[in-house]
Amino acid sequence: MQSVNILGVEFSNRTLNETIELIDKQLESQREAPFHVITANPEIVMQMNRDEEFKVIQSKAGLVTADGVGILFGARILGKRIKERVTGIELLTELLKVSEKKAYSVFLLGANEETSIKFEALLNRDYPALRIAGRRNGYFDNNEVERIIEEINEGKTDLLVMAMGSPRSHKWFDKHREKLDVKVVIGVGGSFDTLTGKVKRAPILIRKLNLEWLYRRLKEPSRAERQKDLFRFIKEVFKKRLSSI
Repeated sequence: MQSVNILGVEFSNRTLNETIELIDKQLESQREAPFHVITANPEIVMQMNRDEEFKVIQSKAGLVTADGVGILFGARILGKRIKERVTGIELLTELLKVSEKKAYSVFLLGANEETSIKFEALLNRDYPALRIAGRRNGYFDNNEVERIIEEINEGKTDLLVMAMGSPRSHKWFDKHREKLDVKVVIGVGGSFDTLTGKVKRAPILIRKLNLEWLYRRLKEPSRAERQKDLFRFIKEVFKKRLSSI
């Protein structure tokens, strides 16, 4: 089974390695339109179910991955199975390795200016052969959009990495997809902040126990309101399960 439907969202049932292989094929191909990748956790699923525009965008995406243990848990409640989590930060890290090896060009769009500069410097250090087509922070006005699109296209970008949050990243891409001459576009949430150390990721043991969401809740109390969507998600999944009995 290549996909699993959870609350109206079609999640890929590929492993991380299988996902990388699929995206690599898109980067190798001569595509007429960008291949859109969304990494979705329970919070994003609830965004999609509240926001019809976002839900339509995800229905057109080439791939939606299970970014969060809550998605795997929800699948089990519904009597389904997703092989493993495929998070934005894991995808980004592996795609950077592939891009360096195969000379794919990468454009970085998102985060604030300080983080954007630090992230580019980190890539220059850790992936010295990586072709960086350009970078722009995620704080720009509408009158700058055309120039940003020109920079992305002039850089002959293969992989556009967006870190402007959800649903903003995906709505921005969808609005301008006809103008963007890229092969693959992916939203990676706050990965730039995490990889540069601005936001500390949970220790490995916490991640292995699938408690990273709780760690972030304790470390970032401001996320409390947003993380209520995790419990709304579980409630809706149980309602869906009960209605099918």
